[in-house]
Amino acid sequence: MTIQRTILIACLILFAATVQLSGSVVVIDPGHGGPGASQFGSNGDGAGTCGPTPDPMSEQWVNLQVGLHMKWLADHELYWGVTPRMTREDETTYVSLPDRVQKAKNFNAYYFLSIHHNGDTSAAKQGTEVFWSDSGKAIWGDPQDPDSTFWRSTESRDSVYAMKVLLRLIGAWGYTNRCDVYCGKPDCMSGCDESRRADHKFVLNHSHDNYYCALSEASFITNYLEEWKFLNDWSTNHITSEANALYTGTRSHFNKGGIAQLSNTYLGGPGDEIAVDGIVYTTPIQFAWEVGEQHALQAKNLFFSGGYYYYFHHWVHLDPVFHQPMETHYTTDWYVTVPPEFDFHIYLAYFTGGPYSCEILEPYGGNTYRVGDTLQIIYTCDAGVEYTTLVDVSLDRHNGHSGYPEVIAQNVPYQDGVRWVINGPESDSCLMKVAIHDFVGNSASAISEHYTFKVHSSFCTSCGDASGDGKINISDAVFLMAYIFAGGTPPGDCNYAHGMGDADGSGTVNVSDAI
Repeated sequence: MTIQRTILIACLILFAATVQLSGSVVVIDPGHGGPGASQFGSNGDGAGTCGPTPDPMSEQWVNLQVGLHMKWLADHELYWGVTPRMTREDETTYVSLPDRVQKAKNFNAYYFLSIHHNGDTSAAKQGTEVFWSDSGKAIWGDPQDPDSTFWRSTESRDSVYAMKVLLRLIGAWGYTNRCDVYCGKPDCMSGCDESRRADHKFVLNHSHDNYYCALSEASFITNYLEEWKFLNDWSTNHITSEANALYTGTRSHFNKGGIAQLSNTYLGGPGDEIAVDGIVYTTPIQFAWEVGEQHALQAKNLFFSGGYYYYFHHWVHLDPVFHQPMETHYTTDWYVTVPPEFDFHIYLAYFTGGPYSCEILEPYGGNTYRVGDTLQIIYTCDAGVEYTTLVDVSLDRHNGHSGYPEVIAQNVPYQDGVRWVINGPESDSCLMKVAIHDFVGNSASAISEHYTFKVHSSFCTSCGDASGDGKINISDAVFLMAYIFAGGTPPGDCNYAHGMGDADGSGTVNVSDAI
């Protein structure tokens, strides 16, 4: 009895959860169709395009098959919680554009996805587009409470939904330059952005009142290769791939999955140093990932590019709002699990490597510094990742001819200065050198600005020792008076800017120094 009661309670809980989740409807809208439509040669009264072959495949048929398979996937997903509805389920049913919009409203749609395939006079044209409305709209705050509404923010509007569908479609085709040919721009996400953000499609322009809406043009059926992909055996053809892409893109958005943005960060610019699930990509690249999915990220440990070596340092998962690190990983391979509640996930692979540069601000050429004083050596460096690039500081007292034999500091952080307690011997031809370097030998260096600086002995710090006997007393005043009024011996300069007789430090030697 106890076992039966437990089973009954579990069934009731599962039923209640299913009822609660089933209130969200995705309306699947296969474009075109109508009387006279057929798989080959005719799209019916609803217009559309056909393939380039002698027995051309009709767009309406491909749209319908993709839609039906997407519905099958949704019907067989036990825990997704979104109920699929179709605007048409056969070839010869004609549904006008206003009727398609009205059906979505009658179904209380949470998503409206219109499925199409592109056409062009050129059989070589190919590409993928997903359109959305860029108008703001009020939507349900809670799918179970139609009276709860709010104005959708920019981050939550149809663009995020459309981008997730687009990214899944690109993944279904197996290569990332789906927009390259069509838009003539190298980066699909930014290159096709303006062409996708449009209100000229009727169902988009008239559907932005209470549901997410997107219109897909997944491929060019007028392209020989892309039409051929729909003619293969049903178990392997592209209809199933596109249907799965539309389904998982919608599910990712519904489950609050994120768009993952991956790139490397070395100063040389983007390259193919990142692999995702074993496939190497040119970065930056984006994916529509779902909550809980696991993906393998890989970065090269060492590579050569543009005359410099680059060394992998760490992965980081950034907060999408403030771009602060949430996770850091210090090995090239990282298996990530997609967290919830973010529209965007940012994963960066940090590398250290050139080109580098540096500049010395202090010591400054022409200045004189005293033995025994403490000097803050100040420099600026253009470096890679923090704590991966280090600095060496060295000194040459012979105008650089001795090869900077005196090491002041070694392997210190590039963003900090160095404190140096000045030591002898004296020299009027000192140069300071700062060299920045990384783990694999890339480096750059700088010499102290303009010209040499001086290092002088500490006994010259007694400015009133006019006679040079190492003492300051009345004899120095007498010595100065004889120099000033009787043309006596001048005070020694000791390589001192204004001579040892400048007792008051005014920059000149006169009677006030004697006083």
